[in-house]
Amino acid sequence: MPHDIIFLTGQPSSMVRKYPATPWALYDPGIQAAYASPARYADFVVGVPSGNIESLLQWWVHRLNIVYSHLLDPTRFADDHARHEPERQLAWFLTFERLLADLILVQTSFSLPELIRQQAAFDLLDKAETMLGFGVDNSGKGFEAMLRRSRMLPRLDEIWQNLPMQVQQRFRKHARKLYAAMYADVRAHAYSHRVTAGGVKIWSEKHDGLMFIDTEGYVSQFVRAVRNSAHGFIDVLTSDSRRRDRSILGSHDGTLPAELPDVVALLGFALVADFGRVATGTWLPS
Repeated sequence: MPHDIIFLTGQPSSMVRKYPATPWALYDPGIQAAYASPARYADFVVGVPSGNIESLLQWWVHRLNIVYSHLLDPTRFADDHARHEPERQLAWFLTFERLLADLILVQTSFSLPELIRQQAAFDLLDKAETMLGFGVDNSGKGFEAMLRRSRMLPRLDEIWQNLPMQVQQRFRKHARKLYAAMYADVRAHAYSHRVTAGGVKIWSEKHDGLMFIDTEGYVSQFVRAVRNSAHGFIDVLTSDSRRRDRSILGSHDGTLPAELPDVVALLGFALVADFGRVATGTWLPS
């Protein structure tokens, strides 16, 4: 036990763990909150029988084989005259490879600054939106749809049926826990005078007053607005096309939930789990 009382103003620290964990950790950016211990997900990752892990690993390799069978099949990338389109095939291949890299970054960077995990999560959602068929004209719609709880949980329940039977219920519970925690965190950081029982009030220039938006719409649009602001907050403040983003951001302190990257990682996992429907453009429910 320590023999002194140490006051660290504004910096919650442990007297048990080494600080800094590494010399370069002193230079980690402090934007957004620090990531909490993965122990909060103990009910998902602790106590998994070794046999379940082995079956899930075999299942994952098999699913990746299915993914690459789609990506490497030249007959999937042909025009109306059956002429091969190598540039489109390569574009799909690179997009998936980079999506997989984002998924690995989110899953393995739990001890790195939260900003890194969030950026990887944004990138993964952007790539997933493209692969699901949302073009430039519909940019953001797929991004937001994947964050809507009522829309995605039934779809994820359907996808988990492709997993080994022993882990299906574990994934169902984990998905519900992550979405619930993400929604609760976004509401907790919205300004209290804007929060209502079923949603949040945001400013509407069209109505020249406050407008109600339900919680699902608010959470999905808020995360997208933060993503847009990450590419240039000045543009959000000055561009007429970003009016909705301004209204959303103006009702919140800007803190993203730590669960967001974990939700996105689960979505990336689900894309691999049912890639056949990604390839046919039917993965996301209408």
